[in-house]
Amino acid sequence: MLITNDKVILGVSGGADSTAMLHIFHRLTVKLWPAGSIIVAHLNHNLRGSESDGDAEFVHDLCTRLNVECVIESAEVRQIADKLKENLEAAARRLRYQFFHSVAIQHGATKVATAHTVNDQAETFLLRLVRGSGGAGLGGIAPIRILGTQRTNDQNAVSLFRPLLCITRDEVISYCEDNHLDYRTDSSNLLLDYSRNKVRHEIIPQLALLNPQVIALLSESANRLRTDEAFLQREALEMLSAQVDVNTGCATGSLTIPASVLLETEPALRVRIIREIVRIVRGDLSQFTAKHLTSIDSLLKQGKSGKEVLLPGLRITREFDAIIFAEKTNKDESARTLKPTKDYAHKLVEDGEIRIKLNNRELIIGLIRTEKYVWGERSRFTALLDATRIDLPLKVRPRREGDRYAKVGRGKSTKVKELMIENRVPLNDRISYPVITTRDNEIVWIPGLPVAAKFAAGSETKEWVVLNASFVDGGRSE
Repeated sequence: MLITNDKVILGVSGGADSTAMLHIFHRLTVKLWPAGSIIVAHLNHNLRGSESDGDAEFVHDLCTRLNVECVIESAEVRQIADKLKENLEAAARRLRYQFFHSVAIQHGATKVATAHTVNDQAETFLLRLVRGSGGAGLGGIAPIRILGTQRTNDQNAVSLFRPLLCITRDEVISYCEDNHLDYRTDSSNLLLDYSRNKVRHEIIPQLALLNPQVIALLSESANRLRTDEAFLQREALEMLSAQVDVNTGCATGSLTIPASVLLETEPALRVRIIREIVRIVRGDLSQFTAKHLTSIDSLLKQGKSGKEVLLPGLRITREFDAIIFAEKTNKDESARTLKPTKDYAHKLVEDGEIRIKLNNRELIIGLIRTEKYVWGERSRFTALLDATRIDLPLKVRPRREGDRYAKVGRGKSTKVKELMIENRVPLNDRISYPVITTRDNEIVWIPGLPVAAKFAAGSETKEWVVLNASFVDGGRSE
């Protein structure tokens, strides 16, 4: 976990566990490491009035006696939890780890240590079991994990490790007694208002009647499940890496994977691939639940193109066979209710060219008029019009609700929306997608879609208007 030159932030509450951890690390710095290798961090949660203040004072005095640098800050945890409608315990934990991470960054440390024990592991296992956690959750408290954002390219990544996770709380108490260490007792740990305290004081003692070794056994079960989960995660990441560039996902906040790939993957691995994608794109899995997994799974069914799922900080969209995971800001709206960011109206003249911005791409449309066009192979981004049937200039505007026209080969008119789906125009492009019309607003052509029958060139055409469209994406044309 550590090398000689590591600078370590110790999360110290003043309780028996963290006091013992500080004492152990202090002895190591005296014997093995240079002065200043450890820095204590204490966050006053202000949940117990003068008792909380007393904890902060105790930690300060202890560090003064040991000549260890100490950073103490305060947070109004209850007010923050109420404002964000967050569980009090979860809010306290989140704020505490954010504080530890901040202290580590400020002091150039790459490691943070907390004093979790075997008992904490057993309690966490039971709490997650009754909440319906899967393998990842039942793996309990990891000995080492990344603190803060979990993006692989994060320059501020800090390792969080638990050096006491192999010993019990009784052993910690014995260590404090043997070394004549004073410590603080948190009175809230005796209240049964909190789930963990109910597990600690009621459920585990009852289970111990069935097996006195229950704490060690529960901890070992968590360790085995964590090992199994690590293997499945590696398999999932290998499968994911074979399909997409995960480093690009980290950098851009967006990752796309074929729906068919996910459907063909065993459910146990598919769930982990989806979780890994969410972690890569968002940076963490906070507030990501089994309900969210079910919602994403629903996008894999047939006929879901154009549908989307909105999750905390994430938008997942089905575009034909592609599932697109993208970061979502608070200002984002559902794509179904978006309006064009800018309404536009352009004129397309002879030998002219216009450019239309579509999300991160640009669509270039050019027009030429000719009497010498040679029929040949062409793409759906080329339109041949009979020059005698139209008057230049043409107009270019965004798609509008209710747009429809009769395409070549079909007598009746069809909704543009249906033609866009049929011709695989991405959902996010459809809002501002260009429609080329006459001066009287009759639709002539939409790039990538069939030409309107009324204006299409035929075998009798003597003079042509040729429209060409091409995308420019990241400096490349397509």
